[in-house]
Amino acid sequence: MKISRVCNLFQTRLSRFLLVSWLAGLAAVNVCHALTVSEIKTEIRRAVSDNPSNSSFQRYSDAFLLSLINEAQREITILGDLADRTTAYVLTPRTTYYSLPADLISIKQVYFADKSNQLSELDELSQKSLYDKNPAWERNSGQPNSYWVSQATNPRSQNSAPLRISYIPIPTHLSTGTVTVWYSYIMPDLAADGDVPFDNRRNLYLYHYAFVYYAVMRIKIIENKPTEAAAYQQFYSASLTFMKGKIGERPNYSPSIAIPGVNR
Repeated sequence: MKISRVCNLFQTRLSRFLLVSWLAGLAAVNVCHALTVSEIKTEIRRAVSDNPSNSSFQRYSDAFLLSLINEAQREITILGDLADRTTAYVLTPRTTYYSLPADLISIKQVYFADKSNQLSELDELSQKSLYDKNPAWERNSGQPNSYWVSQATNPRSQNSAPLRISYIPIPTHLSTGTVTVWYSYIMPDLAADGDVPFDNRRNLYLYHYAFVYYAVMRIKIIENKPTEAAAYQQFYSASLTFMKGKIGERPNYSPSIAIPGVNR
């Protein structure tokens, strides 16, 4: 039998095996309702033959696997647009810049409520458009109708500095009000073996096995096994596609996000 034929036969059998594993993984999560960090580590070790029952013979440390699991959570959260929250505050008269939350990925919408509680959505402006059309915007005052996000954080040290946002025109004592910023954020890293991914959100239990596919894909790359890495990458991508498709069936569903005057 030619070598190429043997390789093709191996790849076909590997793909079938991984397909069964993917479906079994989804079914297992659906039955068990959730995977903890400890259970995800065990599934990863089984997939890479790393002796999950005896730590003396393991090639990969728990700390390394946890780092891969957290990488997966950050990537899936961003690609799947899974985490939203709001922050609200009263604008200080004559103040130009406000720091945005440190966990912010991107702003989705910004609302302004004036002193009579009339609500309006603010338009986002780009830096170029703002300075081209209104170079003296920092000296203009009135009730805000737009905003822009400054990428110039001017950090004083190596510590990460938050982005800043400006509301335009700059409000005065007469035109101030309350802003509500609706934004995507980074979920906090997992730490303990009993932690459950995605802030333990029940509607995302079905997708926990994607963490296993991501970590195994990364390990197969390290082990210089490109065929197996590519196969797990396909199932990781399939999990993301399936997840985004199911979540997309309810595009207006934003759990726990409450915006005064908009959805409450």
